Amino acid sequence: LTLSGLSSHLWLIVAFTFLAIISKFIGGYLGARMNGFNPMSSSIIGTSMESRGEMALILLSLGLETGSIQSEIYGALVIVIIASTIIAPIMLRALIVKSREKY
Repeated sequence: LTLSGLSSHLWLIVAFTFLAIISKFIGGYLGARMNGFNPMSSSIIGTSMESRGEMALILLSLGLETGSIQSEIYGALVIVIIASTIIAPIMLRALIVKSREKY
């Protein structure tokens, strides 16, 4: 992993971090709602799904090995995975505290 040149990909890091968090949340939330969970529980489930970056790291590594992904982009996407993994427990704690206040 090379961290040089990441500042030129800052927009990519921010945009992909946002997309990663939102898309993982929506998938988990909708799946939970379709299975009868209430909105708060569905939010907790959706947030819990955000920190599953190990598969993304494996796919990124394969992309780097095959030449499908440039090393500069690889570094930016690793930062995205790390950021979404760090943000998930922070959001999860806030949701759990909020759910305890309601019930």
